[in-house]
Amino acid sequence: MAESVDPRDVELAAANRRIADLESTVAALMAEVAELKRRLGQNSRNSSMPPSTDRLDTSPARREQRRSGRKPGKQPGGQGFALRRTEAPDRVVDHVPAACEGCGAGLA
Repeated sequence: MAESVDPRDVELAAANRRIADLESTVAALMAEVAELKRRLGQNSRNSSMPPSTDRLDTSPARREQRRSGRKPGKQPGGQGFALRRTEAPDRVVDHVPAACEGCGAGLA
């Protein structure tokens, strides 16, 4: 006579396989997170990467800005230094090249 299989044993075996699969997936994801954190911590000072690849938000100047609460650029209330166009200039200076910069031929 064939031995009867308890359905609870079948369910328990399936649950154990599922748990083992999930544990291996968690281990793989944790290894990936660790690698990404390691790469995120790299900059031009602690690796062979060029300085142009450094993240701007981690520079000392950016950290100081965040601490002081200032935003990048001209601060409100600061004096502007732009030169404005005037209606009546004091003098007009024409800058005319003597020759073509490409071939050297005269422009006359």
